[in-house]
Amino acid sequence: MTGWASYPGRGPAHGTGFTSRPVEATVSSSGAHPAATVRSGGRPADRALRTWMTEVLDCLAAKHGMADTLRTLLREDERLGPLTRERLTGVVEQFRLTGTAQKVIREDVPSADIRTALAGVTLAVGEPRQRARAERLLDLLMDGLTRSDR
Repeated sequence: MTGWASYPGRGPAHGTGFTSRPVEATVSSSGAHPAATVRSGGRPADRALRTWMTEVLDCLAAKHGMADTLRTLLREDERLGPLTRERLTGVVEQFRLTGTAQKVIREDVPSADIRTALAGVTLAVGEPRQRARAERLLDLLMDGLTRSDR
């Protein structure tokens, strides 16, 4: 097992706190535990967040039907939808907090907004043939998160 799920106390046998196996797989497969990712190689949090976002796209593209499963879960499941949004927002929050401490991510953008923007990209241009456009939109999102001169 790789990524977040490989950390002690994580993964299916240890209860990751994720609300379903598909969502757990999406987040777990899409990169290492956020704090570890942010620290790895001395990368700034904004670059680590951007890398994680690309890994989320990779995971959704690689697992046929995963994007639809996640979309349905977030929209229609009254119990699991809010929990899943909360968990995903928590992952983003780790990057955001580290990034604001490093002064590379704006302090005035809530993690829920970042998560929603990422979801919008995956919903609008989540097909593999639209990958270049998705990457450009993620770059635009990151430009907005890292610029405070507006």
